[in-house]
Amino acid sequence: MKKWMGFLLVSLIWAGMAVLLAGCEGKEAAPLRICLDVEEKTMNSSTERTFQRILEDIEEDGGPAGVQVEYIPRDGVERETALTRLRTEVMAGEGPDLFLFSTSYWRGESVFPMPEKAMYNDLFLPLDSYIEKARFACWEDFNQAVLEAGRTEKGQMLVPLSYTFPVTCFRRTEAGHTPARDITWQDMLDGGDPVLEAAAILGGGGDNNLSTLGNPNFDGIFGQLADYAREELLFTGEELADCVQRQVRLYEEENGESTAQLPSYFQSYAYPGFFSRGDSMTQKNPIKTGEELTVIPAYSKNGGVTATVFHYACISASTKHGEEAFYVLDYLLRRDKDSYTQDFTDLFLFTNMNGLSIDTGAPLASIAYDQPISDENKAALDRAVDSITAVNIHGKLNKMLAELYSRCEGIQLGAEEGDLAEQIQETYRVMQMELAES
Repeated sequence: MKKWMGFLLVSLIWAGMAVLLAGCEGKEAAPLRICLDVEEKTMNSSTERTFQRILEDIEEDGGPAGVQVEYIPRDGVERETALTRLRTEVMAGEGPDLFLFSTSYWRGESVFPMPEKAMYNDLFLPLDSYIEKARFACWEDFNQAVLEAGRTEKGQMLVPLSYTFPVTCFRRTEAGHTPARDITWQDMLDGGDPVLEAAAILGGGGDNNLSTLGNPNFDGIFGQLADYAREELLFTGEELADCVQRQVRLYEEENGESTAQLPSYFQSYAYPGFFSRGDSMTQKNPIKTGEELTVIPAYSKNGGVTATVFHYACISASTKHGEEAFYVLDYLLRRDKDSYTQDFTDLFLFTNMNGLSIDTGAPLASIAYDQPISDENKAALDRAVDSITAVNIHGKLNKMLAELYSRCEGIQLGAEEGDLAEQIQETYRVMQMELAES
């Protein structure tokens, strides 16, 4: 009887295992899943077509095949619906394996409203072990100050794809300046140099100004915005009020005698080919491509330049395709180590020219213009880059500061109703709350 019972038990176990194995064989492993929240078009084609070509090249090279790609709508109800679904998946330990983001000041929220906070919430996969075995990108040549913004004590959690900061450019024969890490925003205003004061306004418009910033980058005045590990803002409400009020007054006075008497200049964000902007302007005496420039970055209250990362990538901490996801990311950032060349179509796939490549060895030329950057002007821009002391990954806090500045500017100019002090106080309160709750 005991032998019969033992035989029956073994038979049942084997039968159960057979059913389990049959079920596993019938269920295919989920493919690598990539989420793209980027512009719909590259410089030459649609993003979908360009990315599909890249995936085909990756597959031919022996990389992952059958990749599933999801493109997030850039606005509207469809975007909000997609973001809600993706956040739910991520919090459940599911969702895409690789995320690629392209943000902007006025765009709505992303999957991760505060990407730097998400790093400390362990939502991303540490990449150090993968970077050590990278096949395509020259990671050792990446701008380390910018790359550091994606690190925690657990390693490289997020990878900036590009970075930028506001610059004001004069002809070198008409104005001089040497960027430095110890120059502050206060120095720009109080030093008695009208050239530096004009560069501090962050939104020109006088007859001598050939171009203006599309957005004020007001948040750059504060340097690093928050300690995300401690969930603390790194500036006080009083500092915010002082900076807002002073910047608004500067903007209101921008057409005064101090800036009107300056030589021609233009403001832009640092990106490949940015100093060709003057060619298309109709103002008198425009700055031409090829002229040697003095590049003046906007400085922060703590000293040095604050860079902003609008384009970045991360791999989900819950991924089951870590190797494959990093293969794609590494391939997108590839550069031939011998010839120092890079495919510009891929380079601008996510940045759309709105930033400098994280790879300092990539050629600094623009596919939008015929002429490459001169050695003299590249050196001038490099000196500004070397003055970076803080980096922010663009997120909800940056957006709130930009919107606050816009509202206060409207109130000061009479275009909107409201009280400046109340607006500033409320924004600071909400920023503290959002930082603690995200």
